[in-house]
Amino acid sequence: MKIKFLYGPNGTGKTKVLELLNRYFISKNKKTLFFPAYRTFNLTKEEVISSLFILKSMNIEIVKNINIHNMIIPSFGSYINNGFEQIINIFPNILKHDKIDVLLIDSPEVNLSTYFQSIFIDCIEKMNIVEKIIVVAHSNSINKNLNYMLDIKFCVNL
Repeated sequence: MKIKFLYGPNGTGKTKVLELLNRYFISKNKKTLFFPAYRTFNLTKEEVISSLFILKSMNIEIVKNINIHNMIIPSFGSYINNGFEQIINIFPNILKHDKIDVLLIDSPEVNLSTYFQSIFIDCIEKMNIVEKIIVVAHSNSINKNLNYMLDIKFCVNL
C-alpha cells in the first residue's frame, strides 16, 4: 500500500489539493473513497453493527474495545463530532468495498486520541482493501510507515 501525507496549518490549501485529487482520480475511473473534513454520518445502525462484527473478527485494533451492544450510533446525516463517531463511520465505509484504488481522508486526526492517531493508518492497511491512501492533516501525528510526507506550508508562497 502506498501512503501519501500532506500536513500544514489552516489556510495552506490542503483541502483544495484533496478535492482536486478526488476529481482527478474519478476522471481516471479509479475507485475512490473520499472523507472530507466535515463528515456526516452516512450508515444505518445495521450497517455499523454488522461491519463492526466483521472488523472485530479481522482483529482490527481500532474497534476491539467498542461494546457493540451498548453503543449509541448517530442518526443518518448527522455531523460527526467525536473520534468514536469518526471510527464507526470510516472503517465500516471502507469495509463496504472489495477494493479501493484511492482513499482520500481530510483531517483524520481531528477528535482522535493520540493512541488512535498512532494506529489509524495501520488499521486501514490491515483491512487489505485500499491500494493508496492520501491523507491531509494539521500536524504530522499520523505519520507511521508513510511512503511520502510533505509539509505543505513550504509550498504555499512559491
